[in-house]
Amino acid sequence: MKRDKQLMYYLLLQTRDGKQPAELANYSEEEKVYNAALLIHDGYIHGKALPGPDGKYITAVLQDLTSSGHDLLEQMEAQSNQSSATASNEPALSVFISHSSKDIELAEAMTELMRLGIGLTEEDIRCTSVDGYRFEVGAETDAQLKQELKSSKAFIGLNNAFEYSISLRSFRIRGAMGGRSSYRSSAWSRCWRRIPSRPAKNT
Repeated sequence: MKRDKQLMYYLLLQTRDGKQPAELANYSEEEKVYNAALLIHDGYIHGKALPGPDGKYITAVLQDLTSSGHDLLEQMEAQSNQSSATASNEPALSVFISHSSKDIELAEAMTELMRLGIGLTEEDIRCTSVDGYRFEVGAETDAQLKQELKSSKAFIGLNNAFEYSISLRSFRIRGAMGGRSSYRSSAWSRCWRRIPSRPAKNT
C-alpha cells in the first residue's frame, strides 16, 4: 500500500468540511483507511486508527484537523488555485478514461495501451485513479473534471464486462459533460467492448 497525496487531500477536505468529496468513491476502502491512518500518525488529523491481527489497519476514525493539518490543506488549496490559473493555457487532453473502482487493472492496461500502442504521452491522458495520470495534488478537481471532460478529444468509459451498476459517478460525469450532445445516455449501458485479437499472420 502506498501513500497517496491526492487521496490525503480529499480526506483532509472531508475532515474539515464535514462532508465526503465525491472523488473518494474512486478509492477502495483499504486505500482510504491506510491513508487516513497515515494522516493521524503524522499529526495532521485528530483521530484513531485501529490495526487488525495482521498489523494492517482495518478502520480509522477522523475527528478534526490539527493546526498542522489546516496548514497542509491550505498549501494544497494554494497549489490548486495556481493550477487552475494556468489550466486555460494548457492543451486539451487527447483521452479521458473513466472507470469504476473495481476496474483499476483494466484502466491501467488501457493507459499503457494508449501510451505504448499509439504514442500518447502521460500529459495526453487523464485517468484519475492511475499513478501518473491523476490530477495534481490540491487541484480543484470538480472544475478541472468538467473542463477536461468537455475539451478532451476522446472519452473512454470502462466497465467490467460481467458486472454493471449505475452509480452516482456516472450521473456526475454525464452532468459535467453538459452540452456534449455526441454522448448519449444509452452509451453508458455498453461502454466496454472486448477488443478482438488480430489474426495470426501466415508465415
